Amino acid sequence: MWPTEPIPPGLPDAASPFKSKPTKTNSSDSHRFNVDDGTSSVSKLHAPVQLSHLASLGVEEIHKLLESDQDTGPTLGNVTLEVYPWKEFDDKKKVFDGPPTSLNICEHTGKIFKYDRLYFGPAYEMDENNWTQGFENSALYKHILQKGIDGRNPLISNGGGVDKRKIVCKGFYRKERKAVAAKKSDKSIVYRGVQAVNDRKLSRPAGKSMPRKSSNADTSSGSCKFMFYIKCDEIGPYINLERNAGCGDHNNHPLAISSECIPVPLKLVPEEVKKTAVNVVESAASHAAGRNFLLRDSQIFINKARMAYLAKLSDEEKNSDSKMGDFGRMIDQFEREEDISYTILSNVPLSDLKDLSKDAASELDGDGQNKNVTVATTKGDDGNITCKEVSSEDEIAHADNIAKEQRQERALDVTQILFMAIGFVYLPLLRFVKLCPEVIWCDITSHSNNKGFHLMTFSCRNSGLAKQSVFMWLWLPDQKRFSFRWVFQHALKMLLPLHVRLRVRFIMKDGDPQQRNEILRSLLSVFPNAIEGSCGWHIVDRGWHSHIRACIAKAYRPHWNKIVKKIHTWIYSWMKPGFVEDPDEYE
Repeated sequence: MWPTEPIPPGLPDAASPFKSKPTKTNSSDSHRFNVDDGTSSVSKLHAPVQLSHLASLGVEEIHKLLESDQDTGPTLGNVTLEVYPWKEFDDKKKVFDGPPTSLNICEHTGKIFKYDRLYFGPAYEMDENNWTQGFENSALYKHILQKGIDGRNPLISNGGGVDKRKIVCKGFYRKERKAVAAKKSDKSIVYRGVQAVNDRKLSRPAGKSMPRKSSNADTSSGSCKFMFYIKCDEIGPYINLERNAGCGDHNNHPLAISSECIPVPLKLVPEEVKKTAVNVVESAASHAAGRNFLLRDSQIFINKARMAYLAKLSDEEKNSDSKMGDFGRMIDQFEREEDISYTILSNVPLSDLKDLSKDAASELDGDGQNKNVTVATTKGDDGNITCKEVSSEDEIAHADNIAKEQRQERALDVTQILFMAIGFVYLPLLRFVKLCPEVIWCDITSHSNNKGFHLMTFSCRNSGLAKQSVFMWLWLPDQKRFSFRWVFQHALKMLLPLHVRLRVRFIMKDGDPQQRNEILRSLLSVFPNAIEGSCGWHIVDRGWHSHIRACIAKAYRPHWNKIVKKIHTWIYSWMKPGFVEDPDEYE
């Protein structure tokens, strides 16, 4: 039962995330619900519940209300619009002569009434031939969405073909789509009820957590049949009522307690309000602050997902004018940080460089805007930034040809900057490798970011702390040989002092053959006192999967796995001191 006590003074109306189900009316509840006694429909039109009633309740009472057994039978919708009714044999040219009529279109949809069409009026004039294109962004569609929310009927356009648009009940118009591989749910599972924030009693009964209910709409008893069609002719757009088209009743789900509980689509939020909300989010570093601002200042309630989407769109708009995007902002940050040294490989317009070599200057047009050049920009530990053309370095001179290929493949303009690779060190962490540089590890991972770059790291082990410390990070475009050549022949020379490189005795690597070839080459000049070694896991495990293709029946796989484990253990024993006495035995 809904509470009948008077509203406590001083409690303001506020939006609530809860939704209620329509309740059967009786003599004691008649003052809260209006019942349509018309013989044309058996459905009921429920009035919204005052949110101040909920404000006076505790969590326990609210849950009892929401979880009580209530009727979900047909409920008449409420979408009140200003329309111009028209019936067959009337003159269409005179349909707009009189004033518009305010109608709840749900009372006329799917029922036998005297009207055949409900025109929207000259303010929503559309082209008869291609009006469906861009309908979802039209003023008419936004008007319908707003009226649906006002009547506690959130709506959405869902198809309809080339000549009409189908407006349906948002969230309940179709059954929940489950994955093909989804397991059958266990009917014995007891799900927790509608959960309030910090409701420990409901979420952890007897000290054990219970499975949460799905956040999707509950359509287990069937989807909602509410719908109506919008068409357009030479007069303008209209709601089609011919042959009892559509359905004005909501089925198998409750209506919202209030229109204030329904998240507003971003289509209906003015641009000025969006910008203000995004500014609040950025200043407070919280999406919740933006949502609270919208609710308090503009009485607009939006959910967390829409606020996050709005903030993301704002970030993309701000970054669209930057030539280097995220990398440009990262480099700007590195330039300001005193504790970071870096080196960058990029292809830039010749006009952006102050000091040009004679070969590069000869390629400029008369306007000085012609071609591009690949440069290596380095910031040392002293804070000085230098820029050098890679054509002067024999080891990485090939980068110019690679940059030209990438520009042609991506169809980049000559004024755009092509970011190729970056390596950086955090100077306070560099002291660890200066203390214990004898053994360093290098590893690379792919698909670890949304930019498609590969992350390569160098680390050392501190004997005093007994911890592994990463001291260098490098973003590479791929794992081809030239990328590793740039790392070992340029980045390491720029970022790791010579006296540290001379103390390195052992370099541990993974099983990448391209990486190994460049390490062997770097041992001659970069690490002259070091030898290389490979990771045992890459040799044994990855090598086994690459070369052993065993087709074992499912019944025998446990026995096969035991055999494989024994073989791996035997191979791993070769890497332990004392298990292999001489090179001949190892071979």
